Amino acid sequence: MAVHMCTKTATVILSLLLTLSHGQSTVDEVVGSCDIRGDIPATRASHQPCYIRDLERSLLKAYEENTRRLENEIMELKSMFLEYACKQSNRPISSCPSQETSTTPPATTTTSPPGQFDNGTAFQVLDTRITLYRGYSLLVVKVRIPEDEQSVSENWCRDYQRLCEDFNRRPTGCAGRFINVTGYNGCAKDYNSDMTLNDAENANNGVFGCNPSSRIANIANEAFSTTEAQSTVNAFGFHYCTPSSCSKTLSQSRTSISYAQGAVSAKNGTAYTVCY
Repeated sequence: MAVHMCTKTATVILSLLLTLSHGQSTVDEVVGSCDIRGDIPATRASHQPCYIRDLERSLLKAYEENTRRLENEIMELKSMFLEYACKQSNRPISSCPSQETSTTPPATTTTSPPGQFDNGTAFQVLDTRITLYRGYSLLVVKVRIPEDEQSVSENWCRDYQRLCEDFNRRPTGCAGRFINVTGYNGCAKDYNSDMTLNDAENANNGVFGCNPSSRIANIANEAFSTTEAQSTVNAFGFHYCTPSSCSKTLSQSRTSISYAQGAVSAKNGTAYTVCY
């Protein structure tokens, strides 16, 4: 098909050159007065612009048909890929999009069962942004938290870990010198938090400080051009991870993923976090 299209294009260009070289009118001037049959004239040079017109129309029609066909094929392939990726992630088959019913990426679909969203956590991903903060490339994630405030996994620390790992990233929060402090370093040991994002100018407390909520709120507001992210309410990262602080109930996890506990009551469940 590509060779055929190139041949047609070359023919059109050649015909245009011949037309111009014979000092005839341009195609736009002649097409309006063209009254010959649709077949290609073999002898009369005056019919040449009509031939060019017919070629142009054929070329445009072929282009439009191929464009529609390719768009349909791309949508089918996208749907097949999303269904395959969902089933390979050990999610419930019922929550995966099917080729027949959905072409929406799992990260934004809203048809999952209550309390169990597409990434295997209680976090429903609403939107994401990539931003650079103090030399670190961060994924800023806007999420919705369910009204029952219950995690899908054994606790909210694990849900936050899985949320970031679903994007092939890691959760983060307190860092720097806190990597050597018991309780704080539990976030790294038990939940894969990246505590290497240090900031010597901030007394080695990590780039977000510790507690990280305030700076994560600022990062989220800038990334999404909003003022919705609020420190101590609905902007969170890892703080202090122990068996008692990492709970299945959000209100009892306020010292581990700090802070998200105000998201449901004050922000319609909307919260913000970062992954590295």
